[in-house]
Amino acid sequence: MLPIEFSNLYDEKHNDLINELESVIIYSEVLNVLQDLKQNFRIFLISNLASPYKKSVFDNNLDHYFEKMIFSCDYGCLKPENDIFKEVEKITKNEPSEILMIGDSFKSDIIGARKMKWNYLKINRNTPITKGYEIKDLSEIRKHIITTKLF
Repeated sequence: MLPIEFSNLYDEKHNDLINELESVIIYSEVLNVLQDLKQNFRIFLISNLASPYKKSVFDNNLDHYFEKMIFSCDYGCLKPENDIFKEVEKITKNEPSEILMIGDSFKSDIIGARKMKWNYLKINRNTPITKGYEIKDLSEIRKHIITTKLF
């Protein structure tokens, strides 16, 4: 149950939320890459999405690619807090060096992965690649795994 001021705000912005949710797109390479990676790797989702935005994940059938999806709104902590990352370590029992985080937020994904001593790649779709850990899109994951001999 939302406090009245949040409830009023939600009601006021409901149409904006619906429009935003309907505008969600899946980048062209995503489904093929997830399907390919799922053949050889365990895949998890760690996301700072708020509850209403989870609908897009399920509506686009993305949940089928992940062994477990960890949403901050369900766990009570946000990336880059260690606790949300530790959920993957608890489930997999993997060493930090055996985990690869791929995300598009330096603050949430890369800083969090660094603190956990995980491997990491940052998706940078909009500007020139300037860092060794950046990739232009998900189709570059396989190449990076092979060239850096991560796994």
